[in-house]
Amino acid sequence: MMPRRHLQLLLTLVLLGGLLGFFALCDSVDAVSYLLSWNAVILSLGLGLGVYGSRSAPRGFRVGLLVAFVGGVVGIRLTEWNSRKPFLRDFSLLRIGMTRGEVEAVMGRYIEGTGWPANPYVRPEAPHGMGSEHARDARRSPGGALELKDSVVYRHTHQGWGDSDWGIVRFEAGRVAELSFSPD
Repeated sequence: MMPRRHLQLLLTLVLLGGLLGFFALCDSVDAVSYLLSWNAVILSLGLGLGVYGSRSAPRGFRVGLLVAFVGGVVGIRLTEWNSRKPFLRDFSLLRIGMTRGEVEAVMGRYIEGTGWPANPYVRPEAPHGMGSEHARDARRSPGGALELKDSVVYRHTHQGWGDSDWGIVRFEAGRVAELSFSPD
């Protein structure tokens, strides 16, 4: 039978590996590593678990284990699984008060527009309460696509898995008044 301290180290290694796997999975699906709060939580849990779970191990092993875990978190943060992560990273650089030119400097490499056809049954000139609850905010572009009033929508892909990831920038008086991300 394995000594108790070896079982504890093995369990610690499995749990740290599982935590890194969970973080990588969440990041590959929703690009969570661009959020500092996720990084802080994962690092706090992992380092706390690593320190506690390896307390009976030699000092060199403990330091190596903790450095490897931090390296794993950094590696996941740097890995761009798909186009969503760089899009969200760039979108997070936008600030209230920026001009359209400043927004374009950051988001210009992405697709502009919703990519959705406008609803043919909604007339933007219809009185409120008729046709659609958002009739006053929606309009049809010259190409027939849905547009949001006073807003620019940015997307990172035409592919079905993320074609409705919208980075919505609403302008008032030529400056950014509101920023929102609507995931696919």
